[in-house]
Formats: sequence, structure tokens, C-alpha cells
Amino acid sequence: MMYTLIPLLSIILPILVAIAIVFLIRFWQMRDGRRSPLTDKLHHGPGEQLRRELEKSSEGIDEALMTISFIGPFLICAWALPQLDWSKIKFGLGEWILSIFFVGMLAWAIRKVTRLVAKRQDCVRAWMPN
Repeated sequence: MMYTLIPLLSIILPILVAIAIVFLIRFWQMRDGRRSPLTDKLHHGPGEQLRRELEKSSEGIDEALMTISFIGPFLICAWALPQLDWSKIKFGLGEWILSIFFVGMLAWAIRKVTRLVAKRQDCVRAWMPN
């Protein structure tokens, strides 16, 4: 039972964290119900640099969320594939190093998402004054 639970949790847990972050971002954006007065028809109009900055922030958020989504399966591949005999799996120094790497990458991605969301919100506030 435990041998099937570990791979399953390492795949599902990061995805659930990513989904939770996406819902928090959506909630944060829906909380501020204003719409942009600018349209896509403007090509070098006012706020062009700000729009590009918003776009770069969105791309960075997507990149970090992808990292969160894929880090669990990568951990399982690095840890379990060399030990295909599931009855002899042990949790030693190598596994601890992989786990620390996993937690570090997850923390980095979550930090990146929160920083980029804050930066994006600042850009949106500057773009759409009260």
C-alpha cells in the first residue's frame, strides 16, 4: 500500500498546490473587477511598456506553475527508476537529497509565483488608476 501511495502523492501533491495557486490568483484578479480602458487595437499607444511587463509577468507565472506541476513526476523518476524492485526500496541519504531538492524547487516556484503576481498587480494598478 505504501509503495503505491508514495508515487501517487508525489505526482498529485504538486499539481494540487499549483491548482490552489491558480485559484488564488483568479480570486485575487476577480476581486478587482475593473476592466482596462485600452483595447488590442492600440499598437504603440500609452502604456505599451506596461502591457509588455504584464505579459512577461504572466509568462513567468506560467513557467513557475509548470515547474510545480512537473517536479513531482521528476522526483519519482529520479528516485524510483534506478530501484525497479519495489520490495527493496529504502529511504537513505540519496533519497533525502532528492527530497530536499524537491522541496527547494517547490519553494522556489511558489516564491516566484507570489512575487510575479505581486508585480503584476502593481502593474495593473499603475495601468488602471482609480
